[in-house]
Amino acid sequence: MNFRLVTAGAFLFTALAQQPAVQTPAFGSDVRLINVAFTVRNDKGAFVTDLNKDDFEVFDDGVEQNVAFFARGDDLSLSLGLIADMSDSQSHFLKKHEHDLGTFLKNALTPRDSAFLLCFGNHLRVPSDFTAKPHEILDGLKQYDHHAGSFPEIGPEEIRTEGTAFYDALYYATTEKLAARENALNDPPPAKRPEGETLKKAAGPDRENAEIQPLKP
Repeated sequence: MNFRLVTAGAFLFTALAQQPAVQTPAFGSDVRLINVAFTVRNDKGAFVTDLNKDDFEVFDDGVEQNVAFFARGDDLSLSLGLIADMSDSQSHFLKKHEHDLGTFLKNALTPRDSAFLLCFGNHLRVPSDFTAKPHEILDGLKQYDHHAGSFPEIGPEEIRTEGTAFYDALYYATTEKLAARENALNDPPPAKRPEGETLKKAAGPDRENAEIQPLKP
């Protein structure tokens, strides 16, 4: 499962983390490989799928990096985060937002993918959690316009009186939604004990070992 806004390929390059110049206690480590995911489109918006390692150059702070591994992924499942500005200044563009979002989902989202929608104004709210169904995301956007306060909120509890929460939306969409989903998918479920298995537990130096039988439904 790959986590990004819109990506489909991946390559790795080597880099070295610079050590701090100040003479203070610090922890340092070498970064051997960095995974970089990306997509390439032509001038008509179509995906370009026939590129190779030699077609790319990677730079870090102006220094060219060695591309150690390169791989194309044509069937990667995607987890997408979609962020919509629903502040008062955008109220006249809701129909356009719906049209653009619908077009994007139609062209980008496949049955193996999933996406969530985060709308922001003075608050960060999630009208549609991860789903592979575009109509659920579009329905969430429409409902947000009339019932914004009924959707779950993410990020810290704070009152914004000026401006919008654009940067907070980017940060918490990544840390609270995409990262959490990645962890959930990567962590294996706890192993189930076979029915009837007996556990033995030490009950203390002055007591005999106790046997615990799991309850059967």
